[in-house]
Amino acid sequence: MVKQAAKQAAEAGIKNASFEVADAEDLSAYADDTFDVLTCNCGIMFMPHYSKALLEFRRILKPSGVAMFSVWGPRDKTDLIAMMNEVREAVAPGTTFFADPAVLGKQGELHAVVEKVGFSSFNIRDVNVPMKFPGTIESARSVLDNAVVSELFNRLQAEGDTHIYKRAEDAWMAAAVKHGYMKADEMVFPQNIALMVTAKK
Repeated sequence: MVKQAAKQAAEAGIKNASFEVADAEDLSAYADDTFDVLTCNCGIMFMPHYSKALLEFRRILKPSGVAMFSVWGPRDKTDLIAMMNEVREAVAPGTTFFADPAVLGKQGELHAVVEKVGFSSFNIRDVNVPMKFPGTIESARSVLDNAVVSELFNRLQAEGDTHIYKRAEDAWMAAAVKHGYMKADEMVFPQNIALMVTAKK
């Protein structure tokens, strides 16, 4: 991702940007009051100690700085989360993901976390993010290749389940048909609620 970002910046002629890998829960490489704006798109909920990460976000923002971040919404209003869990149960029943994609999916829970870390003011709004993918097995493979799913499947593969990805791809396609997400040559997931936060330091 960092390499791709650097490549795109170079192609766009952007010369005043740099790209680094950092631990969101430990941004000690950056001084207090460093950044004007901080963004994180659907990543907070996958962090083991998300409150610690938010504290770090607030610390490195300038006094007038703004943090903008998002998390996935409730399980029953987010098609992709429901699909990931259905596939997991189909091919590896009884297992769990290392993080719950919907752990901050309710406004009240997210509000309490953001307030507790000390942002002076913030607002949270629900946004629907419909998603569309080609209706192919390759597309299913790409969708399943995310941090939460791949960590579990890679672990099971290392334990000897060498066909876990093939079974998961087939289960994904079957579930897409069952729930009516297959539309001609596309997979269409009409409801994916995200909670969008804008917070001032």
